[in-house]
Formats: sequence, C-alpha cells, structure tokens
Amino acid sequence: MKVTIKYSVKQIIVFFWLVFSIAYILIDLYQGIAVATYNKAYLNGQGDAFAALVEKVKNEKCESVSVTHQKGTVKIINVDCLQQNTVQKMEERNDEMIAE
Repeated sequence: MKVTIKYSVKQIIVFFWLVFSIAYILIDLYQGIAVATYNKAYLNGQGDAFAALVEKVKNEKCESVSVTHQKGTVKIINVDCLQQNTVQKMEERNDEMIAE
C-alpha cells in the first residue's frame, strides 16, 4: 500500500504563515516578560538604594553623608538632628544666661 500525500501551495503557505505567527507571538510575549522583569528589578534597586541612603543619614550623628552620582557629589545631613541640636544649644544658652 502506497501512501501519497499531496499538499497544495495554499496549504503550505498557510502552514508556514501559522508557524511564523506562533513564533512571532511567543517571541513578543517573552520580550514583554523580560522587559517587565528588568523594570521591576530596576525599581527595586532604586528603592533599596534610597532606603540604604535614608538609614545611613539617620544613623549618622549630625554628620553629613557624601552622595556621588555620575560627576556630581552632594552632602546630605539629617535636618531633624540639626533642629534638635539647635534647640538643645538654645536651651543651654538660656540656662547659662539665667544662671548668671
């Protein structure tokens, strides 16, 4: 028994079009997932860096923390600490003036 399979040109074109379409859709889905993953990792990294910076500034005892980004450098200091020290110094001065 001989089996002969004949396909028309139209069937072959539809088959390859279907394979190409499925491959294109899968590649697009993969790239979308990859971009979403990279963006999530980038945002998590930014959040972690900012949280570390805040903790470092909080833990310094009224000393500035240098932060460098690309070509610029700034010093950051905890304003609450400065305000607290200013109030304490003013109270000490008032106590000294009263004692005199």
